[in-house]
Amino acid sequence: MLIVCELNTNTFHLFNIKLTLKKTYILLVMLMMSRTDYGQSTANYAPTQIVNWKNWKEDFTISMLFATDETMSEEKSARLKNSLEDLFDELHRERIKYPSDQKFLARVFSKLFDTYLYKYKALTNFTQTIEQKEFDCLTGTLLFALTLEKFGFQYAIHETNYHVYLTVKTSEGEVLIEATDRKFGFEKNKNFIAKRIRGYHYQYEQIKENTKQAYTSLFKIERQISLTELIGLQYFNNAVNAYNKKDSEKAIDLLKKSLQLYDAGRGTELMILSINQYLQNPDLQAHKKDKLLQYQDFYIHKLAAKLED
Repeated sequence: MLIVCELNTNTFHLFNIKLTLKKTYILLVMLMMSRTDYGQSTANYAPTQIVNWKNWKEDFTISMLFATDETMSEEKSARLKNSLEDLFDELHRERIKYPSDQKFLARVFSKLFDTYLYKYKALTNFTQTIEQKEFDCLTGTLLFALTLEKFGFQYAIHETNYHVYLTVKTSEGEVLIEATDRKFGFEKNKNFIAKRIRGYHYQYEQIKENTKQAYTSLFKIERQISLTELIGLQYFNNAVNAYNKKDSEKAIDLLKKSLQLYDAGRGTELMILSINQYLQNPDLQAHKKDKLLQYQDFYIHKLAAKLED
């Protein structure tokens, strides 16, 4: 099981998958299948606006994003919104200085790093990024996506097995934004963009080859996702944290929320592993165990259907 650029590939070992012989057989068959799970190979810049920016502080998408923090309160929510509002207001005042879209984007890039993206820390949440200046590729990309949408840019969020990154359409050409690389993460040269994207794809094969003893995703992921689906991956990250702490009940709850926003193969995989982890509890009541086994069967069949697509 692999998260977007954060999770150590040694976290989910094959010997942890203790299912019945039937279920193990199904999973082994799946592991033998070489499927590629990706959408478009080039960015689709069709105009989309997920957030209602006229009243963004009350917008449902923003609420979903903030709800990924289990300690969220009205006071904390207000602080986060005020911080983002200050950022947007300052960039709005500066916009007139940069008639070129690419020059303004370069300013946005610097501003977000100067303001929020101080310290890389794996498996952070969006609140940590805004309040503690800690970030990973997911929360950094979330911050960039919100800012790009706020200022009316046509952008695309790209997901791979180990990473997410952005591309932006401008009148001067395409720009790639890498939210974890302050020095070289703003790229407008099309040849360097192509080289960087090839590097993301090569990363999958390289890491998979070096982690043969770990349970890696059955899918090769190369797809464009929406802002809503990116928020779904934030819930997925939270579920990974819970699973790593052996809090499988919490992981299952978080994965239900994640899969509602983004019905991803990796979420289904982690759900199977989380249910299996929960089933190892010796104090589990019989009726609850039976229900969990039914859920597990459902998600195994769901995973098999995804592999057949």
